[in-house]
Amino acid sequence: MTFDQFRDNMLSHFRIDLHGYKINQLKRRMDALLLKHKIKDYETFLQMMKLDRGIYEMFLDHLTINVSEFFRDSAKWEDLEKTLMPQLLKSPGTFN
Repeated sequence: MTFDQFRDNMLSHFRIDLHGYKINQLKRRMDALLLKHKIKDYETFLQMMKLDRGIYEMFLDHLTINVSEFFRDSAKWEDLEKTLMPQLLKSPGTFN
């Protein structure tokens, strides 16, 4: 199974579209993952993910960047400052 076939299969089997990633970066990360876990090829890895939810979750953890956008979203902070905090400060006993 080629890398392109692997990406197509991820979409059809898991509804994960890997086509938006930079192909060289994605392939490098996938190859490193397979090497680390001594998995011989993409087809074997795909079959392993189908059979074992833990392997699938390991793949997701390896592929994704786990950050919270909340802290990077200035609109959320503005809403917190202008809407939520004034309401909280008006409520009696909020901070008791």
